[in-house]
Amino acid sequence: MKIFFGIILVIILFWLIKAFKNLYHHTRLLIKIKPRLFKIAKFDSGFIDCYVRFSGCINSRNIFSTPKPCAVYMKTVFGLWQTKKKKPETGIEKHKKLIFKEISPSSQLKLSDGKNIVFVNLENFFDKGDFIQLDENTFETLNSFGKWQKIVEKKYKSYKIVENWCSYADHVVVYGKLIKTPDGLLWIKPTKLSGYPSLFCLLQYEESHLTQLKKKISKDTFWLILYCLGMMCCVFGLIFLSLK
Repeated sequence: MKIFFGIILVIILFWLIKAFKNLYHHTRLLIKIKPRLFKIAKFDSGFIDCYVRFSGCINSRNIFSTPKPCAVYMKTVFGLWQTKKKKPETGIEKHKKLIFKEISPSSQLKLSDGKNIVFVNLENFFDKGDFIQLDENTFETLNSFGKWQKIVEKKYKSYKIVENWCSYADHVVVYGKLIKTPDGLLWIKPTKLSGYPSLFCLLQYEESHLTQLKKKISKDTFWLILYCLGMMCCVFGLIFLSLK
């Protein structure tokens, strides 16, 4: 019986160590990212090839009308389904998979802060950026979208359709790498670096993104402490069993 409990404790200990290591590396990255987002220098056109935060208004005209007059838009469809969590965990795990995406034919935006003109290709942020937040409509059915019925699969129990757009004069915030083209134009592009997250959002959503980061760090720290306590309990349990 003592050997049996010892084996169980060793298995749990190795599982806790693995979970701790994975979460530790992720949390350490978030902690490094935090000061870069909160203490980033004020934008300057001379910060070429640097990580920058640009705040300004969209100067591009509204040339599309989906779902309303807008400068760019994107429609995405997600398939949703559920599975049982892998042992030793219990309960249901929710899954979401992108199964359709449509971006406006032109996704280039001209931005201005009153002093500088900066260009952004939003398609690059949709593909490579870490976070996008625009005006949004969400639907939970495909009934109104007949052309998407072909994507229906048996494993998907439901669908989520999201429409995103931004319009002329909207105030936006962009985090990314500032570059200067040979013709002298300033562009901000995704960094493609996890330590320097790319962000394109309407100004009113910036604070919520930063708040999410703070909450994520706090939550991960809490779990790291629990994992440490769990590992200590396992070690003490093994020591106790070896002394009996």
